[in-house]
Amino acid sequence: MSDTLNIFISHKDEYETAARTIKGILSRLGGNSVKCFISEEIPAGDDWYQWIGDRLAESNVLLLLFTEPSASWDWCLYEAGLFQRIGGNDFRRVICLHSPQSDPPRPLKHLQAVATEADKVKQFLKDLFGGTALTGRAAPINEYFAQDNDAVTREAFAVCSVFNPVSRRKVHFNKFIELHVERPNEITAASIPGDATIRSDAVSLSVFGLTEGTWQWKDIEAQVRAQPDARWVDQLTDAVCKASSGHLFPPVQAMCRGSDGETYRPVLRRADFNSDASMTFFVAFVEEVSGQVGDLPQPLATMMTALSMGTRFRFEAIENGLESLRAAGNGAADTACESIKQSILNIESEAASRGAELSEKSLKALFANPQHKTQVEDIYSRWYDIRRELFDAIGRHDVATVKNTVFALRELNASFMTLASRRYHELVTEHMAAKTRDAAPGQWRGRKTAARQLVSPLVAPALAGMAAPN
Repeated sequence: MSDTLNIFISHKDEYETAARTIKGILSRLGGNSVKCFISEEIPAGDDWYQWIGDRLAESNVLLLLFTEPSASWDWCLYEAGLFQRIGGNDFRRVICLHSPQSDPPRPLKHLQAVATEADKVKQFLKDLFGGTALTGRAAPINEYFAQDNDAVTREAFAVCSVFNPVSRRKVHFNKFIELHVERPNEITAASIPGDATIRSDAVSLSVFGLTEGTWQWKDIEAQVRAQPDARWVDQLTDAVCKASSGHLFPPVQAMCRGSDGETYRPVLRRADFNSDASMTFFVAFVEEVSGQVGDLPQPLATMMTALSMGTRFRFEAIENGLESLRAAGNGAADTACESIKQSILNIESEAASRGAELSEKSLKALFANPQHKTQVEDIYSRWYDIRRELFDAIGRHDVATVKNTVFALRELNASFMTLASRRYHELVTEHMAAKTRDAAPGQWRGRKTAARQLVSPLVAPALAGMAAPN
C-alpha cells in the first residue's frame, strides 16, 4: 500500500467552497501522508471523465459531502458507485459527511456516515488521524493532533461551519452588490483593488448606470467619481478595509445618488472570509425615504437642512461630546475627543448628501437683511477657525483646548440656530402668503394669520433652547 492516503472529495458544484475548505483542513493535518482530490483541480483541456476515473482508482477514501437532500445527487452517487467497483483489493472506504437534518442517501445507508455535529466530526478526525482502522495504514497519520483535544475541537467546528445549506434561489429586497476581492491584503483605507469582481443583478447595476454583465470595482468607482458627490465610496472603502482586518467600522453617512434619480444609503452588511483566502463583501443600497428635501422649494430645503444639521450638531457633537469629556478619565479622554471629531464629520457628510447646498454663499442668499448676511459671514469665518483649532487639538491630544473649542462651538451654534430659525419662520410665511395670493378669491381669507400662529409655536422652542448656551 502507498504511504499516502488518497482522499477523493465528491460534492456538488455549489459546495466548491466547502470542498476546498475540508480539503485544506485534511491536507494540512495530514502533511505528506494525505493527498486530497477535488474536481475543480482538473487541468484545462484534460478529459475530465478520464481524470475523475483515474483519481477514483488511486484513492483509498471517497468522502461524499451530502449537503442538501432536495438537490439531484445522481452524479455524486455515480462517483461513489464507480469508486466501489474499481481498485482491486486495495483498502477502500466510502464515508458520507451529511447534515444533521438529513439522512445519507439511501444507496449509501449501509456505509459509514458522519453527521456534521461537533462531537461526531471530532471523533471522525480522531479516528482518521489518530487510528488505523479507518485508513488501513500500519501507523496513525497524525497521532499528536488526535490527542490535542483543543485542536481537534477547533478543526471540527471549521468543518461544521461550511456545511450549511446553500440557497438555490436568493431574493434581494434591496439593491445590492457582492464585492469579491481575491487579495484582501491589498485593501487599504483609501483603495479597494480595481479588479475586485462585482456580482449583482440588472436592477441594482442600473443605480450606477451599468447594464447587466460582468463588472469590476473600478467600473463602479469610475461612474461614481464622475458625480459631484462621491464621498460614500471613500467611506465604504474605509469600512471594507476595517472589516477585512476584523475591526468594527462606522456606518456610511454619505448618500449614493443613483442614475435612477433615487437616493440610497450604502450599508456594509456582511463579510465572508473564504477558504481560498479571498473575501466577499455584501453591500446593500437602502433607499432613503426620510430627511430628503428634493420636493421642497430650494430656499426652504436649504434652510430646513441647515436647521436639522445644526440641531444634530448641538446635541450629538457638542452636548454629548462635553458630557463624554466630563465623564472620561485620563485614559478615556482621547476616545471622547475622537468621538467628537467623528460626530462632526458624520454630520457634515450627511448634510452634503441631503440634496441642499449649505455653503456660505447659498445661506447668505436666503437672508434679505444686510446685517444678517454679515452675521452669516462671521459665523462661517469663526466656524472654520474653531473647527481647525479643534481638530488640531484632538491630533495633539490637548484635552483642555478641545474643551475650550467645543464651548466656543456651542456659542456659535446658538447664534446660528437663533438666526436661522427666525429666517425659516419668515420664509415659510412668505411662501404660504404667495400661495394664498394664487388661490381663488376668498378661498384662503384669514389663513395668513393662522399660518403665522402655526409656524411661531414650531420655531419658538428652538429659539428658547438655542439662544443662550449654559
